[in-house]
This record gives sequence, structure tokens and C-alpha cells, in this order.
Amino acid sequence: MNACSRRVLTLAVLFCFLLQTQNAHADALVTDRPGNGNAARVVDSKRVQVETSALYALEQGAATDVHRMSFPTWLRWGVLDGAELRLASSLVGWQMKPRKDVLTPDRWLGSKLQLLRASSSPCDLAFVFDVELPTGTGSVGNNLVLPEFRLLSSWSLRSGFALLLNLGADLPELGSRRVLRMIHVINLSYALPWWNQAVSVFVEYYGRLPLSFNDSAIAQIDAGLTWRITSDVQVDFYTQHALSNASPDVQLSLGFSARM
Repeated sequence: MNACSRRVLTLAVLFCFLLQTQNAHADALVTDRPGNGNAARVVDSKRVQVETSALYALEQGAATDVHRMSFPTWLRWGVLDGAELRLASSLVGWQMKPRKDVLTPDRWLGSKLQLLRASSSPCDLAFVFDVELPTGTGSVGNNLVLPEFRLLSSWSLRSGFALLLNLGADLPELGSRRVLRMIHVINLSYALPWWNQAVSVFVEYYGRLPLSFNDSAIAQIDAGLTWRITSDVQVDFYTQHALSNASPDVQLSLGFSARM
């Protein structure tokens, strides 16, 4: 990087910090990313929230490694006080190795309901129901309708810490039958005590465990950060590492979210 490029990058970062300082307030953006936990708060009524990212995934195999790139995107619309509609798709994806291929991932449709709000209770509490639709192709398509629900709760702790919990289930097809798979997320975050606490870091455990406890269990550790540039704009990064054979070995994600 030459001297001119470094100056431009430095000015851009300073501008973002100044913009964040001028616009930060209590009604800050709350997103369902990064990581695999869903936030326990719905989008405000008559507002639209876009949460998008670039995601790289590596799956290591005995014969060859599989490298994929996709762009998961959520569109969330607050239709009523305490209720949102949700639509998700990666739009397009690529398998880069072992052979190049264009992928069409499945799409998601769902809703989220606010049950409790922290201003009148010790925590946020919400319920989300999503359905994965069989619109994908190739190795990223499930070829079946996959319902999923989660109960979501978040707690503000002392000294800038926060705890997010997800507990739910889905019904994937394993072999020739459907099985109940329990979903659980434990996410601990910490807002750094600088820049109006605009930067937060987190570590998260994420799992999908069939009651039969077979090799299809997903278990992984996620870690990353979020940077709230303004009360309506956020960028984030996270990385994932597998704890089970059914999980992607490594994922890296760079995301952007905005509320309108």
C-alpha cells in the first residue's frame, strides 16, 4: 500500500469514528448477526433492516478440500409494534475448489415476535419462526421444507458485558425420515469502553444436536466483533471453527447492516 492509499484509509477510518460519535444514542441498531445467534429484539414498526455479508467456508475432506463463497442477506421489516417479517437468501454463491461451480442456496421466510422488552423487564425475550424453502441447487440445497423455531433472550450484565441465549429446534431429514434437532446458542459479548462503546467483541458456542446423537450433530465456536458506525449502520466480522465432523471446518464472514 503506497503513502497516498494509507492517508485515504486513515481519513476514512477517522471519518467513521467521528460519524459514530455524533450519532450514537440509546436506540442503537440490534442485528441477528454476526455469528449464529438471533437477537432477542424485533425491528421497530415501519422500519426496514438489511443485514448482508460475504462468507467464505472451508470443508476439509480426506481426498480434497471444498472452498465456497456466498453472500447471506436478511431483509427484516417491522410490520407492527413487536412483530417483524423476515426474508433471507444468499442470492448467489460460488464453489471455488475442487471445481468451479455457481450455487443457488435455499431461501428463508419467517417472522419474529417480541415477548418482553428490557425497559419493563430484566431482559429482552422474543420468539422467531423461520422456514427454509427448497429453492437451492447442488450441495447447498436441502430439497425439502425445513421449519425452525427459537426462543431468544438477552441480558445486559455489568461492566459492558451482555449474554444472548437461543434455544429451539428444527426438523431436518436424516436418511429417510425426519428427526428433531435441538438448536442452542450461548453468546457472551463485551462492549469496549472507548468510542461510546461502539465496538463490541464476542465469543459464541453454537450447536444443532439430533436427539439420536449421531454424526450429523453440528457444534462450533464462533468469535468476532461489531463496530456501530452510527445508530443505524454497523459493520462486523466473525470466524467459526468446527467442534464436530458435520460443521464446516472454518468460516470467515465480513458483514454490513443498515436500518432505514
